[in-house]
Amino acid sequence: LWNILKAKGESVGYGYADWNQSVGREFAEKLRLERVKRKLSDREIQNTDQAGPMSDWTSVKNYGQVYRARFLPRKVIDIKHDTYIYNDVFAFFYFFKDEMFGLEIHNPEIAKTQKQIFEVLWKLAKKVN
Repeated sequence: LWNILKAKGESVGYGYADWNQSVGREFAEKLRLERVKRKLSDREIQNTDQAGPMSDWTSVKNYGQVYRARFLPRKVIDIKHDTYIYNDVFAFFYFFKDEMFGLEIHNPEIAKTQKQIFEVLWKLAKKVN
């Protein structure tokens, strides 16, 4: 998960679990703070309205300047793990109960295709306040 800080500019992906629950609030806040410091923007598609007001789940100032989320209902795409696409990397992570794993695929063509799929879904998704 820390490797998303290697993004040159923007990362995009699909969010399933709240970082506070999956990796702990302390680590999540450290990661968010680094994103703000490095000015690394992130767009995320979710299919739950889990985020709520940003102030409910983060105290990192200006996080809203680097993070944007949109919502798609499960009938369109049922997101069951976190996915990140950045640089030439397609990565996915699964944090549920005692099962945790992450996988990174470093391949420009796979990352490009996955980013194109993300962009199609982003256009369909509804903005999250």
